[in-house]
Parts: sequence; C-alpha cells; structure tokens
Amino acid sequence: MKPGTLGAAVPQTWISAAVAAPSILGPRPWSFRLDPDTPAVEVRAVPDRALCEIDPEGRALHLSVGAAVFNLRVAIGRSGRTPVVRLLPLPSDPGLLAVVRPVPSVSHGAEAGRRTDLYGAIWRRRDSRFPLAARPIPAQLLAELADAARECGAELCFPETEPDPARAPAPTTVIAAVGTEHDRRADWLRAGQALQHVLLVAAAHGLRGAPLHRSMDWSDLRTRLTPAPERRGHVHMLLHLGYGLAAPAAAPRGSVLTPADAGARQQG
Repeated sequence: MKPGTLGAAVPQTWISAAVAAPSILGPRPWSFRLDPDTPAVEVRAVPDRALCEIDPEGRALHLSVGAAVFNLRVAIGRSGRTPVVRLLPLPSDPGLLAVVRPVPSVSHGAEAGRRTDLYGAIWRRRDSRFPLAARPIPAQLLAELADAARECGAELCFPETEPDPARAPAPTTVIAAVGTEHDRRADWLRAGQALQHVLLVAAAHGLRGAPLHRSMDWSDLRTRLTPAPERRGHVHMLLHLGYGLAAPAAAPRGSVLTPADAGARQQG
C-alpha cells in the first residue's frame, strides 16, 4: 500500500456509517467513490426521476446527502483521522456534492471524543412515529442540540418553546426547525449535516427524533418559520423531539463504494 492510501476495510466501514443516515424521501440518493491514492471519498447525487415531482429543486436530496456526509465525518473521526469536507467542489460537475478527505489527526481532544460518542448513536438512531413519554427535556439539552446545528453552519430554533424557559416548565416534546441564512445548494447540504448532528446528539441522550419533511413542502411555511423575525433565514426541516422507548438498533445497510481504478461500482 502506498503512503497515504487506505485499505478497503476502513472505507467500507465509513460508507456503512454514511448510508445509515436518514433518506428523507425514501430512496437513498447517494453514491460514493473512493480515490485510494488521494485519498478522498467523493459523494455524488443519484437523483430518482420518480421523485422529481415531489422534490423538483432537489432540496430533500441535498438534505439527505448532507446527513450522509455527516455520518461519514463521524466514522472518519472515529478512525483517528480528521475529515476535511469540500461542498460542491466542481461547478462543472453538479452531481458531485461533496469530497471528504481524511487527514492525520493532530489532536485527540474533546472534538474527537464527541465524534467517537456519536458513532454509536448512528446505529441507535431511528425515525419513530410511536408516542413519546411525558418526560421533561432539560433546557441545557436543547442548548446542546442548538450548538450541534451551529457547528455545521446552520441554526436550530424552537418556535413553540417559551422564550424565557426560566418562567415555564421544561417541555416534554418540542418542535425544532433547522435553518440557514441563505437558500442555496451548499446551504441545503449544511442543513442536512446539521440535521444529522442534531439527531445523533439527541439519540446519544435518549431522545427520539422524527423529521417532519412533508410539512416543509410549502415555501410559505418555510418563510414563516425563519429563525428570528428580524433576520433573514430559510427553514429546511422540522423535527419532533421527545423521550420514548428505545428503538431497535439499525442494521448496517449495503454500501456503494467505487475505487477510482475500478470500472464498476460495488453495491451491497
């Protein structure tokens, strides 16, 4: 193996984690290509023509791919490397949504530890429509979820939560909105990463999260749910969060990973 190249087992582990991300509209709209000599993982869109009518802009596709990119970052961090992400790196190649390059880590501080903890949450996190428990959600946990979104270049707000939590009881369930300042393809990818970061932090604390994607099909609702009335912003997804019974662990999905020197894709 050349210096800087990767063995097949490590990237396959990364991709198994990436494809465990939620796909908002059902079909998994992503594929992965490994260049073992760079090394880097290319994340590409695989649009489904059947979804064009319900996702004409590709917003849901980008959110889903962004979630997969975040899982990929977590898995790479767990392997002792630092993921360096470039979104939409080639304007001439719009199907290439991200390139994630693992580089040697220079620190094993709190950031690396947090990523390691989130790796286990990848397999525990499942969307759920079951009833939620009447257990209060601590204000500090809501703040931690907001911080998780902010780390990915997005914002998490709670439209129905009292602005002064000290004067109101802790809510047992919350609706959270994931938004960004702008509404471009790169912002959708950032929002997808933020969405997944929030879901994993929630899962690590025993919260269940259910994306309410159908409620965001209307642009006027997205406009009304901007992070703050006095600011410009665009909401891309709503989440319903609360405590509940633990969901079954996710079984690793098949992966799509293609080495640069191979002529065909390998799909699990």
